[in-house]
Order: sequence, then structure tokens, then C-alpha cells
Amino acid sequence: MKRKFALLLACALAFALLAGCQAKPAGEPEAEAMRVWLGACADVAANVRESMLEGQALLEQARIAPPKARISVARTAAVKPQAVAHALAAEAAIKDEWIRWHKPAVLPPVQTQSAAQGLPYYIMVNRAQNTVTVYTKDADGNFTVPFKAMVCSTGRPGCETPTGEFSVMSFKAPWCYMIDGSYGQYSTGFREGGYLFHSICYTAKSKDAMMMDEYNMLGQFASAGCVRLQVADAKWIYDNCAVGTGVLVYDGDVPGPLGKPQTLGGQLTEESYNGWDPSDPDPENPWLAGN
Repeated sequence: MKRKFALLLACALAFALLAGCQAKPAGEPEAEAMRVWLGACADVAANVRESMLEGQALLEQARIAPPKARISVARTAAVKPQAVAHALAAEAAIKDEWIRWHKPAVLPPVQTQSAAQGLPYYIMVNRAQNTVTVYTKDADGNFTVPFKAMVCSTGRPGCETPTGEFSVMSFKAPWCYMIDGSYGQYSTGFREGGYLFHSICYTAKSKDAMMMDEYNMLGQFASAGCVRLQVADAKWIYDNCAVGTGVLVYDGDVPGPLGKPQTLGGQLTEESYNGWDPSDPDPENPWLAGN
């Protein structure tokens, strides 16, 4: 009975949080308030998932229990699978609400390279190789001339960056609060649903709070679906790629015609780490000569 009551209480809390999603006013919340709210939702989802696993274990016990005990065990377990829907709904609500607060303006998708005529660049993201190559136009006006290559991190398993043709959107932000509670510099939207080019993540809205481990993951699958870049590369896209710039995300066997660059600082260590991205062009960056 206590177990069932605890489960029902968790489910009720999940429903309350879902209701709260609908009741929250539009607009960017304060960072701390949102962090607390997301954490509460995640805790509920985790608790309900744990109940689901307990239910599966109880069902297994029911299969091997003596006949007279099977009914009691099975009845206790029967409540558990109902938690699956609540857990999934709570997690979906978390993501949907974040997207609603951060959703950039949507532009028509790029159907062909010619849709970006009049703009100087076309961005190709080789998801399989975690490499970005920027192209410019040839004499015929086609984007065939490789101009710049960048090492990146696309979505980790379960959070894969979607493939397809997209375009740079109107959403740009020098600092952006991320769904996981971190911050990113120089965010540029390229797909509906909150998919961005942005820097490595930071623990705070401060240039000396970069996550070293995430920086060292550049060139590997590491993000929640966005395309992570060194600060200098994220800023380059932010500064130079206007709304409508074509973006193609694909899987290829080779990085691209310019290869796959290394990070500017190489693998950071506890001794070399100072909180800054080595590529950040900010004059205060201690990696720059004279600082």
C-alpha cells in the first residue's frame, strides 16, 4: 500500500508539473527559476522511471512466485507500467516548454543551393565526421569552393543532430541559456526546434567558466542535438552567415575537402585549463599573447 501510494503521489506530481507547463506565461524566465523548475521536472521523471523498473522486476517475481503469492505480487506490479506514460509525458513537456521559450523564427527550408543565391556562404555539417565545411561560390554561382573548415560536436546517441537541408534563422544570441542548464556563446539557429550552432558549454554566463571536458570532446558526438564549435568558429558563423544561409547536415565517409581541423588548444589538462576557450578572440582571453 505504501509503495502504491508513493507511486500515485509521484504521478500526481508529474501531472501537476505538466499542468504548470501549460500555465506558465510565455517569455524567457529568470535563469535560476528555470533551472530549479527543470530540475524538479527531471526528478519526477526519474522517480517514475524508477517505479517502472521496479514494476518490471515485480512482474518477473510474479512469474516465479508460488501460485498463492502471484496475485498479490502481480497486483502491485500492475500499477507500475502505468508510470511509463507519465514519465514520457513529463520529459516531453520539459523539452516542449523549453522550445516554446527559445523557438526561433521559422524560415522556409532550403530546397537547393540556388535558394541561397545572393548570400556568400553555404554551410555543410558532416555529422558522421563532426566537421563543418563552409563553401563559397564558383564562377558559375554554385557553392563548390571550400572556404573554411571547423571541428565540431554533433548530437550524441539518442540526441542525434537531424540530417537534411535547413537555413540560418533569425535567432542569434551572444549568450544563450541551454536546455541542460548550461550557457553557450554566439548561438545561431538553423532548424526549428531549438537546433543551434554555438560554442562549447559554460557553467555560468562568464567567459572563464567553459567546461573543459566538453571542450576536449570536440570532434566527437557530445551535444544534445546542436552543433558545438570553438568560440572563434561559433562567432564566425554568428557574424558572417546571414538569415537564409543554406545549411546541409549529412553523413559522409571523409570530413571534407579541407579535412578535420584540430582544436586550437589541443586537449586541455588541469594544468593548462584556465576556464577560457583558447580560440576566444576576446582581448581578455589569457590564452592570447600578452595576457
